[in-house]
Amino acid sequence: MSTQDSTSIPLSTAHVHAPYKLLELPPALLTLLESDSPPTLHLSPGTGTPHALLSTPTGTYRLQQKNTSNPLMLLRPSFSTEAGSEAADGADAEVGCASVCVVARIEDTLELLPYDAAAEAAAPAKAKAGKWHEKFAASRAKKRMYQGTGEKTRERMERMEEIKALAATALGEKSEKTVKA
Repeated sequence: MSTQDSTSIPLSTAHVHAPYKLLELPPALLTLLESDSPPTLHLSPGTGTPHALLSTPTGTYRLQQKNTSNPLMLLRPSFSTEAGSEAADGADAEVGCASVCVVARIEDTLELLPYDAAAEAAAPAKAKAGKWHEKFAASRAKKRMYQGTGEKTRERMERMEEIKALAATALGEKSEKTVKA
């Protein structure tokens, strides 16, 4: 029999998660932003590229989203009673305990890549790589969209996506989905 006290911290999750994105900064940009006189950054849509551009006095960066297989959870500390209700000041709580609440899950990260418009224009068109990651991200987004919906609503939403795919095909656009008979 163990004589050590067993302590645990209750974990709960918020019903609606806040939308957060992490932004990876290159070391040069981080140094620039941490300087005594940080510059103003400008975001603009890319011309000829599907990526947004972040401009600084020293260079331009292309924003690119990448998916992570292990999500990062943002936690908020809280104080709850044994009954499970949170007490604002703890005065009314009979017996309280520290707990944490998941307020957001971050599954995508934005990275900044150096951008040179002349080099991008001169480079030959590349075949899309990472198709698996794109499908993974799409299925994850669909899962989030369907989360908390009833079976009938989910079926209607899936049917609407099939109809959209059929319409896109009829208009001559490529579609990866096929409509079930």
